[in-house]
Amino acid sequence: MEIRDILEKYKKGEIDEKEVERILKLFDYERFGNIAFDVSRRKRIKIPEIIYGYKKDIEDILKAISCCMKYDDICFVSRLNRKKFETIREILKEYILEYNEKCFLLKIKKRDYSPKKYKGRIAIITAGASDTRYAEESYEILSEYFENVFRFYDIGVSGIHRTLDIAKEIYEKDIDIVIVFAGFEGALPSILGGLLDIPIIAVPTSTGYGFGGKGIAALLSMLNSCSPNIAVVNINSGVRAALYAYIILRRIYRD
Repeated sequence: MEIRDILEKYKKGEIDEKEVERILKLFDYERFGNIAFDVSRRKRIKIPEIIYGYKKDIEDILKAISCCMKYDDICFVSRLNRKKFETIREILKEYILEYNEKCFLLKIKKRDYSPKKYKGRIAIITAGASDTRYAEESYEILSEYFENVFRFYDIGVSGIHRTLDIAKEIYEKDIDIVIVFAGFEGALPSILGGLLDIPIIAVPTSTGYGFGGKGIAALLSMLNSCSPNIAVVNINSGVRAALYAYIILRRIYRD
């Protein structure tokens, strides 16, 4: 039910204030098949809609996109393989589609889409080049909403001078928040945490191997860091890190 329909029912006396509140809080969703789409999430918690494309049928992805675009000017589809993207591109010709093949993230925009840009300054850092795939997820989301998103890739601790140089540049650019991606031993966030006086979102990646591989060693290292300015998200969670930074900076730079 559209908000306008709810207001019309209230205006006509068909429902009272209590019923309006109940509908808006709990029942503003659409169901199709096995999917219940929360159409008011953007209005309620102020974050963009992101459809998880991995292992979803193409029909369900298309239905989710269609539902999302009824209520917003943009939506994202994460972990979407190239074959599914090609199918979607052939069908959704009325929208602007931007696909990042490095991270398998698709952005769908209405042709008159004009996003509001916030003033936050964000640095996205990777320890190695193999972490770039997950870092690009964060970049694609945050660059839609913030004027200054800087990428510093492959600056890991095996060449510590690179890390020191980047820390200096972060101070010079007056960065508000840093997202750090690291696999193997996951030491980079801790080192930066000892050099910087700003929040750090640490993302362990599954780039390691052997004992503690698949991101486990990096995750445990980050969780046990002595640096007090580090928050840790799940393994390979570039989307979650981006949304966490988005929520923090929107509160700081809101109008």
